[in-house]
Amino acid sequence: HSCGEMLKSRRGEMSWQSYVDDQMVGTGHVSKGCITGLDGTIWAISPGFSISPQECADIARAACSPSSVLGSGLMILGVKYMVLRADEGSIYCRKVSKCRPLDGLARCV
Repeated sequence: HSCGEMLKSRRGEMSWQSYVDDQMVGTGHVSKGCITGLDGTIWAISPGFSISPQECADIARAACSPSSVLGSGLMILGVKYMVLRADEGSIYCRKVSKCRPLDGLARCV
């Protein structure tokens, strides 16, 4: 199955909202979360999490083609994230902060 076929087939199997509420946010390890379709439609979302459909679609595409975001990064809630590592199981990101010279260097690393 393709990534899209798997997500589409699982959409109707359970209450995604209760999964977000109980299994993600309810654990205390995640403050906000959502589950979306590959087209960016939001299936379930925690209160106060205002991610855009375009950002959801970009993240879903990245999940299906992890190497596609290695150079470009991701925008999440309007904030740019640099992708540190991406594979079929996960995508690791770091928030891009203002560039500051290190140890007196004239350029940023």
